[in-house]
This record gives sequence, structure tokens and C-alpha cells, in this order.
Amino acid sequence: MRPIGTLLPLSLSSALLGASVAGAPAAQTAISLSNGAQVSAEVLRETGEAVLLDLGFDVLRVPRTVIRGQVQAAEVTPEEIAAPVTGTAAIDGFHEDLDLIRQAIVLVSNPMGYGAGFVIDPSGLIVTNYHVVEDEEFHRVTFYRPGGEAPRVIDDVELVAFSRLRDIALLQIAPDAMPPEPLTALSLAADDSAHVGDVCFAIGNPGMGGAILSQTVSEGILSSLQRNFSDVLYIQTTAAVNPGNSGGPLLNRRGQVIGLITYKAFFQDNIAFALPTHEIRRFLANRSAYLASDLNPNGGQRYLSPNER
Repeated sequence: MRPIGTLLPLSLSSALLGASVAGAPAAQTAISLSNGAQVSAEVLRETGEAVLLDLGFDVLRVPRTVIRGQVQAAEVTPEEIAAPVTGTAAIDGFHEDLDLIRQAIVLVSNPMGYGAGFVIDPSGLIVTNYHVVEDEEFHRVTFYRPGGEAPRVIDDVELVAFSRLRDIALLQIAPDAMPPEPLTALSLAADDSAHVGDVCFAIGNPGMGGAILSQTVSEGILSSLQRNFSDVLYIQTTAAVNPGNSGGPLLNRRGQVIGLITYKAFFQDNIAFALPTHEIRRFLANRSAYLASDLNPNGGQRYLSPNER
């Protein structure tokens, strides 16, 4: 694990039902339906039974029974490749759907250690910290399964993109290694939805001696949204995190990701830091620039200078 200052990394559309209306607010929500359709509009109100959407000329009531996923629409320039489709789980709230949320959070392990990660797209894309997978070729992900079933272990996992500066990485499960049941993917919260004082939750895999305490849940509040480390702004939280939480999600009351758990204060409790959603979105939308390949001129590969004679 690499200390930075006093910080410690924690590793051990088929059819449109509706469209944006001119003059509508920029912050819209994209909702995927069980029939494969998608609607993008401003959310007026949410209840346990339905989501009410403003189409500009009418109000649409969408029953939660037909909603597959819900995510805040992000603006992406034409030069950027599309970000993964996130949020396949119809989550009403953190406490109500904790078991469903935990199915999207994995143990990421390799010969050097372990951390956490979370599914961001049902195609098998997993977000984690770069320091969890750094300098390793073999990666294993382990999924929690409800109802007392044995965890599902997948060994055929590839590192596809990473950013050292922001300590974020993207893993891909090989197509022939995908589990038979659809993967649950978490949604990213709107970039401006987090506020100081909000309640938040961290889920990860901290260690105790030789044991891995998988799927450990802790609660805290957001202490700050503007902690600057190496010119990257992080969210500060009081949620208890420890080695093994790295790469896990920081979640709001709705079960949406508001940050990527990355560091904790060295030898201090209740001071931890998470990369915010706008940084995660930017990385995902531009992941072609971060490809883990020596053929990619923008991939961050570094080569040693030849020895001087």
C-alpha cells in the first residue's frame, strides 16, 4: 500500500418512450424499462410505487415494477465514447434494498492483496482502485450471493483501463466467464446531489488478522466535498473504512454511488476519502484514453531510459 502524505490507500437503446424537451432542465434522469425501452426526463417525484416524470407537456407515471435501472443523465461530448449503462437494479433505498446492493459489490483479489469493487455495467464492467490491481496480471472477483448460497468466484478478469492520478481502474469479466444470471449494476448519483452532513454508507472487505470480513457495511456522514490531494478533489467521510475497503462504493440513502473509497487518514479513525462521481463519470466516458495497453499512446505507460555509457 502506498501512503500519500498522511493518507493510506485501503487495499489489502432500443426504443425511446420520451425525449428531452427544448427548454427542459439540463439535469435529467434516464430510466431503463423491463421491455428494453428508455425514457429520459426530469424527475418530479418518487414514491415506493412509481416515479413521476415531467415530459414538458404531460406528467408520466412509471411503475417501479417495470423499471430496470435509473441513472442521472450525464453530458458527454461527441469526442467522448459513451459511458457504460449503469444502474440495472430498481433500488428504492439503501436499507430497503441492501441485499440487492451487496450483489453488485465484489471482492477483488490477486497474489499481492485484495480490495473491493462494484459493478457499473451489467456487461461485466467493474470499477475499483488502481492500487488494488497495480502491477498484477491475475485478478479474481468474488460475488456475494443471497440466501446462503456460496459466493461466485470468477478468475477470468482483465484490467482494461486505469488512471494512476485518480487511482481508479476498470475491470472486465470475460464474456465466457459471465455468470448465468444477469449482473446487478449500481447507479451513479447526480454530481451535485451530495451535501455536507448527508448520511452515507460504505461497503467493502476489510481484513482482521487472516480473515476477510466481506461485505462489511458502515455508516457515516459527508464531512467535506473539497479535500484537495495532488490536485484531485475528494469527498471526506466519517464512515469507518479500513484496508480492504479500497475500490468499494460510498453510497447515499437511495443506494446510489456518490464516491469511490480510496484513502483513509493514517493512524486516525473516521477520516476517509472517496473519489466523487464526476471524476468517475469522466474516467468512464473517456476510458479509451486510459486503456491498459502499451499500444495506446495515451495509456499512461512509462518506459525506463536506457543506461548511459
